[in-house]
Amino acid sequence: METILPQVKNIVVVMFENRSFDNICGWLYTNSATQPSLYLPAGSPQKFDGLDPAFWNPSNQSYFSGEPPLKVPVAYGCSDYTTPNPDPEENFDEVTFQLYGPEAPSPTPKWPMQGFVVNYQNTASSAPSQIMESYSPTQVLVISALAQNYALSDAWFCSVPSQTLPNRSFVHAADLTGTSTTEILRTHSHGMCVAYSAYSIRLVRVGLYTAMQSWPHR
Repeated sequence: METILPQVKNIVVVMFENRSFDNICGWLYTNSATQPSLYLPAGSPQKFDGLDPAFWNPSNQSYFSGEPPLKVPVAYGCSDYTTPNPDPEENFDEVTFQLYGPEAPSPTPKWPMQGFVVNYQNTASSAPSQIMESYSPTQVLVISALAQNYALSDAWFCSVPSQTLPNRSFVHAADLTGTSTTEILRTHSHGMCVAYSAYSIRLVRVGLYTAMQSWPHR
């Protein structure tokens, strides 16, 4: 690392609106004759950890009370480029239900990743099963090409299972001061984005600016 860091001249952070890995890249290598040529770090499973056609979610709330599931399978390809529409619920409690169902978070969950369809029924969607749709590589050509020709992490998880702003706070400040919501206010005289939660958060780029390091803002 000591020999690499002096060679780094710029760090570029490109942050899109939140989408799940499975929604955009879950099928990246499913029907491809070309597979990743290298898996890192050493000792990693030698297989891309994408979607499996056998994945499903129940559409009936009663499944969590012992009733047989009404299965909604994961779908290859999305019916529309706005899918899912409307957006799924994003706050901490809603995402917790999506990941664990009605039980509390656990390292050994009873219903892992099986609350998405039932939770999506809380939105105004007329077709809750669309939450199980995932874009095919041909539907997202640019992202798929970048992922296949450069590098893609299939085990990179958000800092907190919640909405956009808390995770952006972690990216730009490496902290959230113990809260699950953050307001972003563009108030800095130099155009830098300053984050506030229960306390003012010192952003990474503000620290760089204070240390007189170049940080172009776009």
